[in-house]
Amino acid sequence: DEPTHDGNFCCDGLVFADRTLKPGTLNAKQVYAPWLVSMEGNTLKITNEYDFTDLSERKMDLSLTCDGKTLDSRVLALSLAPHATTNVEIPFVLPETCKLGCYVTLNMWEGENEIAFRQFELPVKREETTPGKPLALTENETDIVAEGNGFRYRFSKFYGNFDSIVI
Repeated sequence: DEPTHDGNFCCDGLVFADRTLKPGTLNAKQVYAPWLVSMEGNTLKITNEYDFTDLSERKMDLSLTCDGKTLDSRVLALSLAPHATTNVEIPFVLPETCKLGCYVTLNMWEGENEIAFRQFELPVKREETTPGKPLALTENETDIVAEGNGFRYRFSKFYGNFDSIVI
């Protein structure tokens, strides 16, 4: 007779019973983060959401990632009083172009544990890519085969699963 829930989600937590993460776990991490971070141009605007803790008590690092590779990273020494806001210029020299994307990531650590992160895409021009070998789909009585540039997947109709993956 509890009016606070509808019965089917009364024990709904952030992890599954085997303690693996649910899809909403990282969303909850962002909601619980002790800061607000936004990017305007080449500047990060950071607001300390703590009530009593200065951000200098947390380790922070800033990294530049381009096409999946970290190009540069810095430890960010930031003293910011509770509920105060500051602007931080991004200290990296951005590449002229990239293939997949260029990002700046800000992480906050308490000891060895990451307690917050934010990532922003940077305005770096993407190179035009030429398409590889087009995808070829073939089907017979037992299999569906998908082949492309550097891969071949064979799906078994009998087992309802992939029985061969070649990369």
